Amino acid sequence: MLIERDAELDVLNNLASLAASGQGQIALVRGEAGIGKTSLLRQFLSQSELHYQFYWGGCDALLTPRVLGPLHDMCSEFSPAVSEILHTDASITKLLPVVLDNLKSQSQPVVMVFEDTHWADNATLDFLKCLGRRIAALDALLIISYRHDETGPRHLLTNLIGEFPQANTVRIELSPISPQGTRQMAQKANRKISNLHEITNGNPFFITELLAANDTGNNRIPVSIKEAIGSRLNRLTPTEQNFLETLSVIPNTIRASLIDRLFPANADELLVSCVEKQLLKTDDNNLFRFRHELARLGTKSRTSSLWQKNTHTKITQALIEEDSEEHIEEITYHASAAKLSDLVLEYAPKAANIASRSGAHGEASSHLALALEFADKADPELKATLYESWSYETALVKIDDKAIAARHSALEIWRELERSDKIGENLRWLSRLYWYLGEANKANAYADEAISVLASTDASYQKAMAFSLKSQFYMLNGRNEEAILWGNKALEIEGKEGKHPEVRIHALNNVGSAMVFSDELAGLDLLHESLSMALKLDFHEHAARVYTNMADFAVGSRDFELAEKTISDGIVFDSNNDLDSWTHYLVGLLAQLRMKQGRLEEAETISEGVLELESQTLLMKLPALLVLARVQSRLGKPDAKETLDKALADALSTAEVQYFLPARLSLVEEAWLKGHHEKATEQLEELLSSDIQYTGTWREAELALWLHRYGIENKVMPIDKLPAPYRWELCGETEAAATEWQSIGSPYPAAMALLTATDNKDSARYTKQAINLLANMRAAGTLNKALLIAKQHGLECCGKSQKRVRRKPARLHPLGLTKKEQEIIPWVVKGLSNKEISERFSRSERTIENHIASIFRKLNVHSRLEALLRIQNEPWIVPESDNIGYNGDSNNYKNWQTEQVVA
Repeated sequence: MLIERDAELDVLNNLASLAASGQGQIALVRGEAGIGKTSLLRQFLSQSELHYQFYWGGCDALLTPRVLGPLHDMCSEFSPAVSEILHTDASITKLLPVVLDNLKSQSQPVVMVFEDTHWADNATLDFLKCLGRRIAALDALLIISYRHDETGPRHLLTNLIGEFPQANTVRIELSPISPQGTRQMAQKANRKISNLHEITNGNPFFITELLAANDTGNNRIPVSIKEAIGSRLNRLTPTEQNFLETLSVIPNTIRASLIDRLFPANADELLVSCVEKQLLKTDDNNLFRFRHELARLGTKSRTSSLWQKNTHTKITQALIEEDSEEHIEEITYHASAAKLSDLVLEYAPKAANIASRSGAHGEASSHLALALEFADKADPELKATLYESWSYETALVKIDDKAIAARHSALEIWRELERSDKIGENLRWLSRLYWYLGEANKANAYADEAISVLASTDASYQKAMAFSLKSQFYMLNGRNEEAILWGNKALEIEGKEGKHPEVRIHALNNVGSAMVFSDELAGLDLLHESLSMALKLDFHEHAARVYTNMADFAVGSRDFELAEKTISDGIVFDSNNDLDSWTHYLVGLLAQLRMKQGRLEEAETISEGVLELESQTLLMKLPALLVLARVQSRLGKPDAKETLDKALADALSTAEVQYFLPARLSLVEEAWLKGHHEKATEQLEELLSSDIQYTGTWREAELALWLHRYGIENKVMPIDKLPAPYRWELCGETEAAATEWQSIGSPYPAAMALLTATDNKDSARYTKQAINLLANMRAAGTLNKALLIAKQHGLECCGKSQKRVRRKPARLHPLGLTKKEQEIIPWVVKGLSNKEISERFSRSERTIENHIASIFRKLNVHSRLEALLRIQNEPWIVPESDNIGYNGDSNNYKNWQTEQVVA
């Protein structure tokens, strides 16, 4: 019987009931080591196993955790398809759909338990992230237990928890047992220890162990616990003591087959004895472990470091004799602990390769780091390869100075060995790493050096990717002719062999983007070909990059139909494949689209939503930041100048024209609105002195316009090459320019064209028209400037405050959701069925079906799961006032649950 855990069991049972009704839930069971997390979950299982299908798995305290360890534990409960993926190519994108199909096919609601996730590998965390974000669409309760005192604010698990849907997530924190509960446990054990609660601080394991040994102490693992464990061990036979001490150096579950190899004469006898004495426990899969991690650590503490080293050697040899790829990670761990350099150098790269194939790049980096500890024992080629591999895997998780230093170390070795192909390859990677850090000059220098080195080699793949990388750099900086030239060089190499589709996908993207940014619309065909290949061959990141580039072009060139489709399709694709960074970049482009359509408040809502999201890089938030800076200025928000300055600073750090050009032009517009003309001309002069390849297309046309407005001679962009509305204004055809802008759906530049025609005889009429346009957009900041201009023309009627424009909720929502749809969508997210929603709103089920179909159409999704994923990436879609549901506090859980069921 559990002591003082009835409330927690009630919460778990309530959550399981909600899950059974189709409202999937997540329970976060947290507490310190020994607090009783497993005991609580075992009790819950024993009470509920007849009503639910249970899946149970745990994470282990290896230096490098098992990749997807909990799922391997659950393997016997899944279909053979899951087992096959886990033991071949366990990538999340392949594993997740099969697991979801398994869960959905169960005849009973599902409970999945992931124990000790503070030790989880990255692949497990990625799996939990993907599963957690889909939980509301499943008849499932996901239980995650962890030690909160071992997961600080920077722990990966902490970041993961922050990304779970909070309305479906409940935190259950296990508190220490009270003094009364401690006395009750002592009475049940027929023991009396005067200071038992003070010694144990109410930790159930400490209490249990002390009561079993009838001893005390006061350190954290503490002498009392060590002595308690020691006391129990000393009552065993020497053979049993040696048996447990040997197993104590294995920080995970222990297979019976390994125990047989370690103790061939009497393994079964020893196992039966230790399980009966409750020193070890076993499960249905014939896996063994200590009753508690503290018991293992206490047993291990009895042994010397030399004895432990020798034992690790013995275990390593036993694992090698088993001759199974499944044990490579364990071999790496034990060989490292035994300081067996040759074996670490052999097995660590193998373990890293397995982890990398599964998408567990953090674990791959960790394995390779173990190998690098013995790098001095490796031959030069192996040493260089280890540096390369470690840098690659580390940079996929985090690009920092260490990842770059490892590339430099590899490069130095290859130079000594005079390997031109490897020298060029590492120079290319250094170029890419420096580009991600925003150090454009270094990136270009290394790219040029890589090309120079590879020019005389036969390394076609490396050479082609170096050429394509150079093409990408030129494209991002608006140097489109060079981008096309270098991209075609890469395509020429690839075309001769046809062995490397990734080269073609990457290069077509660069060339196609450079062409469309130069108004060569044939480039769209190349982008579509790149996208088609990327989707067909599952190059998800490359596909995301095509969506982004095509959307950027469509928004910038005011092709709003193409922009709406590309952004919507791209966001759904990125969301479904958990490419969060790319998703948020595209959402930033959606905000830019709304701004260019004159829907300023909607653009503000979207961009603020992106910037509030955590764990996003500067680059992925930058499109949203640039939009927010400009719309705050136009809306007259008090913090606009601060946002504008930050946008410029972040844009300049990238050294890319696509970012610093709009950032500076936003400051020009703000200076014009405030009458600070010197500041405006200062920004324009900075742009003219920048290394920009002026093509006169949409990307640079706004600069030509502001140069004209401030009377600065434009020697770089001929008027005849500019898009139509810009040409009309520069030629003095104000009305034609305004009409053109409105015909393509951009009222704000139409208003600006009318306002800036100050020397025209029709200026007064133009100003009135501009004021009406600005009032409709609620552009208070620009409207103030317009009213000042009106006053200068003697238009007193315009000096009065404008009547507030009333708009329907659908027009106010960035995706056009009606008021009723905005009321319904939170309940869709909560997982309520159509029938339950119809009862809540007193509407027919058919009416609710029609509303939900309309919501799906506007979100460009086809299921509740896709809608859920999109909303989790774009929380602004659900109005804040309607963000209903449980707030994550277990103390308030019952009130919320009652309200949800009864309402």
